[in-house]
Amino acid sequence: MTALNLTPADIRGGTNRSAGIRAVLRANGPSTTDEICLAMGITDSYTRAAVRSTMRALKQDGIVTCAEGAKPLRWRILREPQERNISVAPRPRGQMWAERQATAYKNAEAAYLKWRDETAADKRSIGERVRQIVKQLGTASADEIYTALGLSPEVGRVRMYSIIHNQARDGMLERIPGRPLRYRWLRDAKHTATPRHQPAGNNAKRTATRLKRQAARQAQQQQRAEARRIAREQRIAQQQLARDARQRAALERAQLRAQKQSAHIARLAAATERTAAETTTPKTGPTIQPETIEQWMARTGKSPEVLPNNFDEPITSFPGRRPTVNPKGHNA
Repeated sequence: MTALNLTPADIRGGTNRSAGIRAVLRANGPSTTDEICLAMGITDSYTRAAVRSTMRALKQDGIVTCAEGAKPLRWRILREPQERNISVAPRPRGQMWAERQATAYKNAEAAYLKWRDETAADKRSIGERVRQIVKQLGTASADEIYTALGLSPEVGRVRMYSIIHNQARDGMLERIPGRPLRYRWLRDAKHTATPRHQPAGNNAKRTATRLKRQAARQAQQQQRAEARRIAREQRIAQQQLARDARQRAALERAQLRAQKQSAHIARLAAATERTAAETTTPKTGPTIQPETIEQWMARTGKSPEVLPNNFDEPITSFPGRRPTVNPKGHNA
């Protein structure tokens, strides 16, 4: 067995962890996970777990494969991964896996429909066929049942598992624990208890009963709707009557208030007229004209004080004032 010059850190922390694994598989052929770790010089369980998860991812991508069922699993290489185009970002592995599952389900559905058309001549239900197969084989796994039905295990796992599950749930098959799970026949279905098709007479009777029930329900709904409409109209009429009564009462109160106030208003008007007649307008005296500066200078012989600034500019400084010290370091 060839040992590679790799340290655990190269495998666990490297960006291309699968390169060492593929090198081991190319050099040594089919190997178990323990043999791969041994060839790389890996002894700690953390890095072994990283290698195990890498093996699962490589299997999902179809780069390595292992023989199902045989323990321990021996991995062998199928192909080298394609060279990645750096300019195109790779799709997430989860998305690729979901698309692959959707495609597999679609193919399985098509294969199941084709099988159903081919076996349409067999008038037994699928459950009856499953029970007959298990009865003949004694014990059978699900894959063996699918194969005996004429389906591949992949198609059966997608489309037929629920039928076997329901047979075991209803007590017709017994589950034998183990891997893979096996089934044993217990009993057949009781056809008398649950007839597959109801007689046509019962169908007609049930249809008539259902139509009668629907007609009664519709009549009841119409009756309730009519009662609601009448109650709504009565409520609107009562609200309108109450509104009219409130308006009439308000109008009567306003008229009564106007009658009470009319005498008072007349007394106020008479007093106002009397006051206006008694009021005398004062006589206007002589108008005083303002004196100009030149007239004042000529009358007093003085001249106005000259300020240290022009009147058009703002006053910025006065004599005797010192600038205040600002604690921030600059003056205002």
